[in-house]
Amino acid sequence: DQYERRFTHPAQHVQPLVQAKQAIVYLDVAKHVPRLAIALRQLGLKSCGYYGKNMSNHNKLKALENWQKGDVDVMVSTSAFGMGVD
Repeated sequence: DQYERRFTHPAQHVQPLVQAKQAIVYLDVAKHVPRLAIALRQLGLKSCGYYGKNMSNHNKLKALENWQKGDVDVMVSTSAFGMGVD
């Protein structure tokens, strides 16, 4: 839909910056995190979201574990992910 397409353009700008490295994209609005993560996956990047509001602790832990193992190219998050992550 049109809302989903809104995130394709920003995702296309992130894609070339990653190039075999992990990256974190910080957003200030939690509801946009999953949408951008989906757009990045559609471009072939392994991405997931991490945000404090309305995300279960189980899903947060899983996202963090995947990031630490290197299974995620791009973590799309709010500042909640930056708390305690080096």
